[in-house]
Amino acid sequence: ALGAVENKEVIDELQSGGSDARKLKLRKYWERIDPTPETKFNELQEEFFERVDHAIRNFSTINKINGHLGDRGKIYIRYGAPSEIIRGVNKFGRITENWIYKEISREFIFTDRTGTNNFQLM
Repeated sequence: ALGAVENKEVIDELQSGGSDARKLKLRKYWERIDPTPETKFNELQEEFFERVDHAIRNFSTINKINGHLGDRGKIYIRYGAPSEIIRGVNKFGRITENWIYKEISREFIFTDRTGTNNFQLM
């Protein structure tokens, strides 16, 4: 899930080494990006895991693709809830979702090409 917000090099480094080394690296990673290091609670880490949980619950597919691994899940984990979602049908009869993020002037268009709730980023 961290791959939705970090580059491959950071992920590869966090996953290298033995189990204890990986745990230590991950703890230090979250400490480094904690917006309020003077407190024990890490709001950013909490928000990340809430988004991952939301993605798993809401974007998993009927053919067992875990929601946080799909395109909608990755976008949701990175940017949070969109300002607006427009659901429609394209000229090929496929269901589409347009996610609009007004605050960052971005729009993502997803299409369910297979009818399995696996919306792919266009």
